[in-house]
Amino acid sequence: MIAYDLEFGPKTDEAHKKIIYGLFAPRQLLSLYRIARRQHGTPDLAMVLPPNTDPSHIYAGPRADMSVHLREKFKFPAPLLSAQKVMQLPHDHDAFWLIIFLPNCDIPVMVTMYPLEYERAAEGEQLVGQA
Repeated sequence: MIAYDLEFGPKTDEAHKKIIYGLFAPRQLLSLYRIARRQHGTPDLAMVLPPNTDPSHIYAGPRADMSVHLREKFKFPAPLLSAQKVMQLPHDHDAFWLIIFLPNCDIPVMVTMYPLEYERAAEGEQLVGQA
């Protein structure tokens, strides 16, 4: 059986990982990304949690549109490159920017994430010789 987990882009520090996994479950983020990808017809997405907003109200959209919105509303320079380009993945690969505005912080948490596929044993089965 194939399963997926989310991986962070290169050089993501542990503090950012703790913040993100304190707010979201990996499956939740992956599900939100895949829904947005279908809605917008592009893998080049940014997901944004505005300041003082409940994590269930995360916004997702094409990175270019979200970048314009972030510059206009928050006066913050948003990602110029796709998450796929940053992580050197094919353009159509699932990968996204996650941008979280924390209360009382001038600079949001910004990370790239992508799903990592792995094989999960069926109930009662063992994977021999695999880590």
